Amino acid sequence: MMLLMLLTLAADFIYRESDLIPGAALVDKLKHVSQRDLLDVTKADSARCGPAAILNAYLLLGGDWPKIATKLGVQRPFTFENIHQAQEAVYNHANRHGEPGVFGGYLPDWDPSSGRYLGWKHKPTDEAHHIYEYLGLDHFPLYEPTKDAISS
Repeated sequence: MMLLMLLTLAADFIYRESDLIPGAALVDKLKHVSQRDLLDVTKADSARCGPAAILNAYLLLGGDWPKIATKLGVQRPFTFENIHQAQEAVYNHANRHGEPGVFGGYLPDWDPSSGRYLGWKHKPTDEAHHIYEYLGLDHFPLYEPTKDAISS
């Protein structure tokens, strides 16, 4: 049986997909995880950077790995294989348009009669918001429109 090994961003770090992710703290574990793998069951490695980052955010904000692993249909041990399959499951859940990548963003919401800024909105087809909602994450933009944009 051939063992598949991957190199992460740290050139000296080699692992098998079946390995438990090393590290004491969660942040130490996640620094070893990329979106790339050599699993036959995952197909969207190059397109799942957004879902991988959002899944990491979920975990770093106190998300429950066993709970989300079960929801995503992957095994519970915190292995490279399982986190890669979780990334793929999140990607597949959100990718509504069938094109590579997951798209999303906020748009300013303006009152059509007064032109007054009302807040932010997103399109119903916004795929990133499907991930936030699926994982139960609160989400909001970190900025507001500029004065120039509001006065024009």
